[in-house]
Amino acid sequence: MTLLGADALLGPIREALRGVQADEADAHMHRRRAAISRYSHSSIHQNAVSDETHVRVRAIVGKAVGVVTTNSLAVADLRRALADAAALARASRADLAWPGVAEPAPIPSSAAFHEETARTDALAQARAIGAICAAVPKGMRAAGTSQIEVTEDAVATSRGVAAYAPATMAYLRALVQSESHGGSGYAEDLSMRADGLFPERVAARAAEKCALDRDRRQLPAGDYEAVFEELAVAEILRIVSITGLGAQSVQEGRSFMAGRIGEQVTGDAFTLLDDALDARTLGIPFDVEGTPKQKVLLVEKGVARGPVYDRTSAKAMGARSTGHAADPSRYTPGGHAGNLTMAGGPATREGRSRTCATR
Repeated sequence: MTLLGADALLGPIREALRGVQADEADAHMHRRRAAISRYSHSSIHQNAVSDETHVRVRAIVGKAVGVVTTNSLAVADLRRALADAAALARASRADLAWPGVAEPAPIPSSAAFHEETARTDALAQARAIGAICAAVPKGMRAAGTSQIEVTEDAVATSRGVAAYAPATMAYLRALVQSESHGGSGYAEDLSMRADGLFPERVAARAAEKCALDRDRRQLPAGDYEAVFEELAVAEILRIVSITGLGAQSVQEGRSFMAGRIGEQVTGDAFTLLDDALDARTLGIPFDVEGTPKQKVLLVEKGVARGPVYDRTSAKAMGARSTGHAADPSRYTPGGHAGNLTMAGGPATREGRSRTCATR
């Protein structure tokens, strides 16, 4: 998959912004190219490639904001989108909470792009799937997905911001099912590098869970101690991020942090951060407004330390943006923590499971 590059993406956006008939304006471009191979009954049955480009422009007249989206990078089309956004702004009421578009600030370098991963072809994906299917024990069959994704993000503002970052992602998923007792097991692996995936480990974990999924019985209602595996913890934290880690949710009283910043909100073994530059996450160094992303300590040893901010929520709460404005078509405004890391401890999944079983 070939990158278009910074010049090809930022050039048209900056050119279109120069002539906009508005007090200020900005544009965010996101390009995504994904190659997907799906398999079932231990056999590949579908290959697909998608290539999408989305540009969201904002034009501001006074404090009224107009927003238009397009999928074209042609300068004429971008100018038309900005003109339409300016017309919408002139027909709209002022947004007194508007903080202004971002100004230039140093953006740290990022290692989110891996050239060899971007070059991964369908044959390499088939080999990874083949490794899973070969590793599944006799009497089980596998289904799932292999996905390679290359993204490019670019942001420009009428105040001089010009930011660009490419990124890669490699993903492998397996659902292993028993042909005899009807059990199933699920596992996945995710990395910015295709060579960071381990198909045999994915197969082994899914098969292990499949073998355990038998002789089910109904438990009576009650309180049970449970050990959540990594994927379950990640899903819980994803929901927590959507509902409670953004500044707007704190301001509106919806967050678990509302009125409790500086107080104990969890057990003291729990520390949570958001850090787009952590090598274990898949992140780029700026947000959709062009603000550099900051490392944010959210919960420290069980104590709530504060949320993430975009420019609007930061102005409303007397803070500074932490660079966490997100795509409004996918996330609510106010800041989104999308690169979570959790401090670990000495315990292992197996050890915790044995402890639970003996209680």
